[in-house]
Amino acid sequence: MALTVKHNRANHTHENEQFRRVASSLKNLFKQEGWSGLLIGNPFNEIYSRFRADAILLFDHGLFIIDFKVYSGTLKLPANKNEFEMTQWYTELDEEKKRTLIKAGNRFINPFQQLSSYREAFKEIVKTEITLTRLIDETKTCAINIFSGPLTIQNTVPKEKPFYKIIQESDLANFLYDYSSENKYSNETANVLTKIFNATDWRENIELPKVNEEKIIEKLTNQQRMNKAKALQVARGKGLFMLTNANTIFSNVTLPDTWWLQTSNDKFQSLLHIILNHDKASKLYVFAIPANAIRNPEQDFKQRNDSYRKNCSDIYISTSGLSFKEKNGFSFGKFLIETISY
Repeated sequence: MALTVKHNRANHTHENEQFRRVASSLKNLFKQEGWSGLLIGNPFNEIYSRFRADAILLFDHGLFIIDFKVYSGTLKLPANKNEFEMTQWYTELDEEKKRTLIKAGNRFINPFQQLSSYREAFKEIVKTEITLTRLIDETKTCAINIFSGPLTIQNTVPKEKPFYKIIQESDLANFLYDYSSENKYSNETANVLTKIFNATDWRENIELPKVNEEKIIEKLTNQQRMNKAKALQVARGKGLFMLTNANTIFSNVTLPDTWWLQTSNDKFQSLLHIILNHDKASKLYVFAIPANAIRNPEQDFKQRNDSYRKNCSDIYISTSGLSFKEKNGFSFGKFLIETISY
């Protein structure tokens, strides 16, 4: 006993998001109550193109045609039956007293008209599909508008419309628990609906593929000597996604037992990362220097001002020990955030 969920991607993000919320809640509810059911999101069949509901739900106690609405506030339903059927509906936010028109597709004046049309189209499908005719009483199919909410409803649906309901997401569990109909879930009915409205299995949890850090590092280091681009890939493989090409400088051991870096002094006014590669130790040392942590690079490091570079610091860091001292005495060790072995 469980809920099978099928889904065709809708054209609008908010429709897919609301379906995800409802489908996730229903799966938990059906497991809790021991119900069986089928939920098809965005069901479509070219032969029956008039039927464009957002979802179909079949379960142990009923069959529903569903249209989702992403609205909140106060919904004041027209008290008069004719106005209920023939006029536009609005929601109103109490704080602003601003009315928002509830859209109902491109062809309908209000949600009731929209779902009534889909319900009539579904009746035609049942009458056309001989197998469904003996499995479903199409006159007992319930049409539901599910609002995202929170929603306050003033007035009620006219009593002449017993198979039309308005609920909000938070009330869906109670509604289904109380609902009872002659239409019941069966594997045969579910299979027929699935054939008519072909859809893919819905994926409740989408996870990013895991990065195989060891393979990335092995691939990079088995190639030619480490460079900035490879070092950034290795660092990101360890979760250091804040390192970018623009905010990072890199050095191999370029002089005897020394890393040599060149950077413009204005780089120290923003967050700056340094990656030092030690080939012999097979390690990357990653540093994060906060903005303006080095206020006077002109005093701390040798300056270069020539025809090639101006206001530029030449930084020479010794590879001996773990204090990462610059030859003029400045220690970078306090800025070390990660040591990566490869």
